[in-house]
Parts: sequence; structure tokens; C-alpha cells
Amino acid sequence: MFFTIFVVGFVVYLLSEGSPKVLSPDMSLASFRELNADERGSLVDELMTTTTAAENDRDAFISCTGDFAVTKNQNLSVREVFGWCDTERINNRARFTSHFDEAAMPADHLDAFIICQGFVKDQLRAPSSARFPVSANTIYRSRGSFRVKSQVEAENAFGVLIRQTFVCDATYHGPEHQLNSTAWTLNALELN
Repeated sequence: MFFTIFVVGFVVYLLSEGSPKVLSPDMSLASFRELNADERGSLVDELMTTTTAAENDRDAFISCTGDFAVTKNQNLSVREVFGWCDTERINNRARFTSHFDEAAMPADHLDAFIICQGFVKDQLRAPSSARFPVSANTIYRSRGSFRVKSQVEAENAFGVLIRQTFVCDATYHGPEHQLNSTAWTLNALELN
């Protein structure tokens, strides 16, 4: 009886949790992006055994693969992209070590919009009166950099509610949580 309950419980657990992720060098970039940082690192470790790369190249391989995982065709295999990274390691070391791990980027468009709202409020006469729309035109540029264009309504010096357009360029650099303003740098802010 106990064994039957255990087996049924285990099957229910497997079905509710889904099957474990299979880490394969032949998985697509789309699947690679869904892995957590440790899983992506394990896959890179496995692929590094097929090269003459030194252990101190690991972080650069992770960044290179993570960069391409976001910027290239999502149907490509991780093995193919890793091969590109290895070719860069051999032929253009400066480029190989300059990649930014886009796959590990925790901040997103909404985070950038929320952070930029704070930067805009810092420029207003009556920041507590500020009202923002629920969405904005936000563009992810690269390397944690976002451009947010939106509007704000706030009281001017005479207490009159006015609408202004703003463009905010901000970069997430971490390591703090992506909604912590100290994790961001304001590059430019236009408020008209």
C-alpha cells in the first residue's frame, strides 16, 4: 500500500513539475535562453571540453554564447553558436572577450519604464502629482541600455496640471535588483 501511494505521488509530482530539462548542445537558442544561469554555464562547460580553450575563457564563452542567444536566429543550435565563439577566441580575442551576456540580462522594458518614471519625477516641481500612462514606447538597445519615450502629467509651479513628453536613456548595470534605482545609470533625459 505504501509503495503504491509513493509511486502514484511520484508520478503526480513529475507531471506537475514537468520533465527535467535536457541540456543538449544541439538545443535551439530559444531553448537555451529559457535555461537559468547555472544550466547555461553547464552547457558551456560541456562544449568547452571539445576545444583547446583554457578554463579562464569560461566567462567569455558564457558572455559570447549569451550575446548570440539573444541577437541571432532562435532556431540555430547552441553548438553552432559556440563554434562561432570559439572561432572568435582564436582569431579575434578582443571581440571574443567584449561580448555582453544578453541572456543573463534581468531587466526588461517594464523595469526601464518604472525606473525612468523615477528619473522624471526627480526633475518635476511637484513629483507627487505625477501621473504616467500604463505603457510607454521602450526600446532595448543592447548591453542593458534602454530608451523610453512616454508622457507625464504633473503640476507646474502654479499648480496647473500640464502634460510633457519625455525621452529617457538609462542603462541597467546591476548587481542590485532591476527595480532598484542604484542599479541604473541615467545617460540622458529630455523633458519637453
